[in-house]
Amino acid sequence: MDKAFKHGVYNIVYITILTVIGLAVRHFYSINIPDHVSIGIGVILCIAGVVVLLLESRDMKGSYFYSYADNWNGWGLINSGLIFGISVFFIGTTVKMTVLYFLLLCILNLVVRILVYRAAVR
Repeated sequence: MDKAFKHGVYNIVYITILTVIGLAVRHFYSINIPDHVSIGIGVILCIAGVVVLLLESRDMKGSYFYSYADNWNGWGLINSGLIFGISVFFIGTTVKMTVLYFLLLCILNLVVRILVYRAAVR
């Protein structure tokens, strides 16, 4: 369970960084996206993030789901933290909503990782 918790905390740090960047972009650039469109995109990204989180949690060898492309020069990280962080940008139309959604994602991340890890160990 320590491994699942550790990877969950790393993912939360990643989500936190992307949430702060998303809040800064929304605040300083005043991006005008209709709320229903923004929330719809955020929900779709959240569902995709949950699917990737389940894939990451089932893999006992690695902690994250990586992606590689030739034009990235070997760099690139696509994981549930990235997808969740981007979904926070879209769903967080207000600061209060952003904080609540961020906390929900952090709890979801840890719970799913720990439960899937326990199921896999049995």
